[in-house]
Amino acid sequence: MISANQTISITMLLDVGKMYHDMGCSPRVLWNDSGMIAYSGQREWSMKPESFRIAYLIDDLSFGGAQKQLALIVEALPEPFVPLVCCLSESTSPFGKILVNQGVEVLSFRRRSHFDLLRLISVTRTLARYDVDIIQGFLDASSAYAYLAGWMLRKPTVLTLRSDRISLKGLRGHLLHAMYKRAAKVMVNSKAGETYLLNYAGLARDKVELIRNWFPPGGIPPRREVSDRHEEADKEEIIGYVGRFSTLKRLDMLIHAFRKVSQSRPDAKLVLIGQGEVRDDLETLRQELGLTESVDIREPVIDVIDAMKRFSCFVLSSSYEGLPNVVIEALAAGIPVVAGSIGDVRDLVINGRTGVLVEEITPDTLADAISKVLSDPALAESAKREGPRLVSEHFSIDACVKKLLTMYEGLLGAKSP
Repeated sequence: MISANQTISITMLLDVGKMYHDMGCSPRVLWNDSGMIAYSGQREWSMKPESFRIAYLIDDLSFGGAQKQLALIVEALPEPFVPLVCCLSESTSPFGKILVNQGVEVLSFRRRSHFDLLRLISVTRTLARYDVDIIQGFLDASSAYAYLAGWMLRKPTVLTLRSDRISLKGLRGHLLHAMYKRAAKVMVNSKAGETYLLNYAGLARDKVELIRNWFPPGGIPPRREVSDRHEEADKEEIIGYVGRFSTLKRLDMLIHAFRKVSQSRPDAKLVLIGQGEVRDDLETLRQELGLTESVDIREPVIDVIDAMKRFSCFVLSSSYEGLPNVVIEALAAGIPVVAGSIGDVRDLVINGRTGVLVEEITPDTLADAISKVLSDPALAESAKREGPRLVSEHFSIDACVKKLLTMYEGLLGAKSP
């Protein structure tokens, strides 16, 4: 159901959009929204005549795989492309600071609601002031804002799907589907997501660009360092997870599975590292199950591989995924992975070589898979060898950047959707 206020907001949006689209005007900045750096509407932006500005819109710059990939993309972006990062909330830590330290211009916009007409107008006017050449949205909400801003400013727009499906339901999901069909390009990071866009969402093949996550070459520890970490980890059995604490991740199921594992392995530990909306629920659950001493819930970290270095295995209990960064990072560290047979995870977790795949995740099946990994030294040795090799072979930064730049170059003469 659409409320009266939502109907008014949509009507206002269409009116504003029609004005911008018909008049082709270049609006001024509406307000300055506590940007990461000093920002003035009167500032003259100095760029080389042959430069092209790419605006990246993202929901937030807190801890997350999408945020990390955005930072890697911006870091790898060569001349003549100049990045501008627009964070659609005031949640800018830690990646806002990381990007600013890389010399990237980062702007933050105040978030009032899921759909905020004033924020859309502010973003659109800001992008017009910067005279951006391409607009790219990086998550669901930011993709919607990117599409609408691109339509109003007549700029080519790239939307991004970072899962194996659109997670939004109802009207918002239908609207995002429509935007995907009308965008200049949709960048997807997994084969599963590509299949979804082509077969379910009905996108034309030439609109979809498969550009997988990449892993920085320096991020893969040397073989000797990986070996040393596993020798240290052998002293105690640590089952671990790093990432967002959300309903999608089903961490409550992981805690229940760990309880079953701990019955036969009383010295085992479960370490959960991250933040998110279900953190309080996880705290309550571990207390109810009497696991406060053996389940450790920690704050998120930047260096994920360093946080994983003592894990005996990494567990992903998500109900669905595309290509999660954290699985790539676990493999790069040579850690066996237990995960459901979902998205592109099924191509990375090879039974008996890099981990164990679970066809249908329940507390029982998850507990069985974890116990199998913990009791199989040969699997640990195989993961130590095969994980880093697989990552270095299949997630080359050079190949991914080449595809990204080819996409941008093809759009520079394109019209907006």
